[in-house]
Amino acid sequence: MTHLEQELPARLHDLADDLVGRGGTISVPDVVARHRQRRRARAGLMATVAAVVAVAVGIPVAAGSLSSAPSAPAAPAPATSDPREDAERAAAEARAELEAARRAAEASAAASRPDPAHEAELRQVAAGLPALSLSSPALWDQWLPEGKPYPGADAADDMSTCPVLSARLETVTGQQMSYWTGTLPNGPGGCTWVETPLSGQDNIYDYFISVGFLADGTTVEDFRMQREGPGQGTHFCPAVDVPWVADGALLVRCSTFHETRDTSYTLVLPDTRLDDGIWILSVSSEDTTPVRPAEILPVLVDGVVATFG
Repeated sequence: MTHLEQELPARLHDLADDLVGRGGTISVPDVVARHRQRRRARAGLMATVAAVVAVAVGIPVAAGSLSSAPSAPAAPAPATSDPREDAERAAAEARAELEAARRAAEASAAASRPDPAHEAELRQVAAGLPALSLSSPALWDQWLPEGKPYPGADAADDMSTCPVLSARLETVTGQQMSYWTGTLPNGPGGCTWVETPLSGQDNIYDYFISVGFLADGTTVEDFRMQREGPGQGTHFCPAVDVPWVADGALLVRCSTFHETRDTSYTLVLPDTRLDDGIWILSVSSEDTTPVRPAEILPVLVDGVVATFG
């Protein structure tokens, strides 16, 4: 058995792992990256299969042909080229390769940095946020750290721990807004709001607004590790500390690429009652919406403060 024939089962096994996934839940960036890996794996696999076929089929046929056909006359030796021309050609190829590498490095470095305009916008939005403090109700302790079971007994039960925000959000977005899903305390998504009418199929909305709460050891700093860009994310989302809002508070701006390009602003701050409690206030919208997340965030903050401040 040839080396290529021995290698093929392992290559097939690796490709199968890529296709079905080695873990459990796969994020959208993982799907994009795995799709690219599949394309590369397929290309490598086809090359391996072709090589094995050539070894297993082509060589015996060629051997048989050689045994029955007369020997062909030897080809004439190629003419010797000018050493000086060869050196000049090699130098030109080396310069071209170095230039291509330089351009690729510059493009990679540019892609690994956040957009300066986005960073400037982030600082401007952060400067407009007021000082605030949020305190979780003692009633929530019965569900922590796992969070309140969701879904609950009914929609009224789910909504009973959420702030009332629809009317405030309608004022700023100019659209009728409604509670959509979730409850508190229940992860970073928590309670969510979208525009109406509510979709029962594609669940694609212009605006997605959420209030979450965690007390499971997740820290504010963990939210600084979010990435944006295609695939796994080419760089960290721009983030800025906002100590005038609350001690240890952080504001993050992210752009995501799904069916459409979305922009989100997420304010994360510690709870004033529980040492390990953190609040996550987030506004996301498609980049085609007339009202931007930066305009909605202060309204969301006011509404949450009215309930939990």
